[in-house]
Amino acid sequence: MRQRILLPILLVLLLSACTPPPAPPTGLPRPTAPPAAPPTGLAAPSPAPSPPTVLPTATPSGGPTTGSSLTLPPLPTCADLACPWTTLNIARLQGHTPDANVLKLFSAAADPVRQRIYVAGILTRPIAVLDAAGGQWSGTVDSGIDGSAYRYLYLDPVANYLYIVDDSHHRLFRLDLTTNEMAGPVSLPERVGRVAVDTHRARLYLTTPDAPTFRAVDGRTLETLYTADPGPGAGSIAFAEKSDTLYVLNLAPQRGGQIFRLDPETGRVIETISYNAPPAGRPRFLAADDARAHLVVATERVVQVLDLTGQEVSAFPLPRAGELQDLAFDPVHEQLVALWLELPSEGQVAALGGRLQVYDLNTGRTLHELAFGAKPHRLTLDAANGKLYIPEGDASILWSIDTSSYVEATPLRLGDSVEQVVVADGGRRIFLTSRLGGGRLPVP
Repeated sequence: MRQRILLPILLVLLLSACTPPPAPPTGLPRPTAPPAAPPTGLAAPSPAPSPPTVLPTATPSGGPTTGSSLTLPPLPTCADLACPWTTLNIARLQGHTPDANVLKLFSAAADPVRQRIYVAGILTRPIAVLDAAGGQWSGTVDSGIDGSAYRYLYLDPVANYLYIVDDSHHRLFRLDLTTNEMAGPVSLPERVGRVAVDTHRARLYLTTPDAPTFRAVDGRTLETLYTADPGPGAGSIAFAEKSDTLYVLNLAPQRGGQIFRLDPETGRVIETISYNAPPAGRPRFLAADDARAHLVVATERVVQVLDLTGQEVSAFPLPRAGELQDLAFDPVHEQLVALWLELPSEGQVAALGGRLQVYDLNTGRTLHELAFGAKPHRLTLDAANGKLYIPEGDASILWSIDTSSYVEATPLRLGDSVEQVVVADGGRRIFLTSRLGGGRLPVP
């Protein structure tokens, strides 16, 4: 209640304490008579800077802090159409913790057991938590990473572990979502390729382009259990939970295509599965279909469905629809989902043009096509509710798509957004508040 009372008082103080006399419209001569004098204690806009304004800050309970204040800089003098003054952090005045939102969404991980989606941004430390059943944001958890970083999220729903790969600083964290205990960071190779979670053993598997190209990490301690070198081009990983089998795609075979079947306990290569790879294009995607004993391999232009001996069951081309962002396998519907980003060179506006295409793995037929967003990337499928979640790179939005129909992409807004606008001083200043704490932008 005290915070609700404090906010209007602060806004009144700002409006009453920081209102200079009106300026003439651009292009009109100035009046011959001098403008009215400003209220006592304030300076009118002039080449000389005005004195700063001092406001009281607040305690976490909402009351003012004795002897503490927040000093705003003097009003600037400029003839620009929009002359920025400063940003007033209302969250700070109310005693809220800073950095309590998630900006520039980048990665998501799904917990099908507890019906939660975890979403990380590039610019902020907290990881947002979405109630997947209700479609509402329920809070945040700590990533352990300060500053700007590419945070990749991977979740083990059995152990209730959230793994955070800091690709910018080559580190690995693990958050126990039951106890809130953070493990790490531990150092990672400079270039981490693909990551897979072993829910049977609470492990994390990683590939790297540099030898040793494969490693297993204990999820509880983050200690490296073993390293292996199945081939010089270990790439995408697929862990088949039902058959407890680990597959690794060889990105640089001497001829044709190769998939390694590894022993999860030791990393030893049990079998090398050879298949007829297309003549052009590097393989980049691998998925294991446990129910039908199939493997799905894809380049940027061709998708192949193989049996466990490497024989081709079906194949179909991918259209040249732009820049391929990600692929996802939907085992329930036997479909492959491709996420594209339109390119300016293909007649699209720069930074606009997300497109989702869904293919029948048995026939290669395009079943659904959906355009949405500006820079969507990284597909995350929640097997429990049958929805795809896609972070929007250019806005604080997580897209939600129902895989039973693919009718529309529903935006779930998170982070900064303008909630209210108040015009003051005859339109000369505009006050805006947002979910990040609010700001102040005067417009001459």
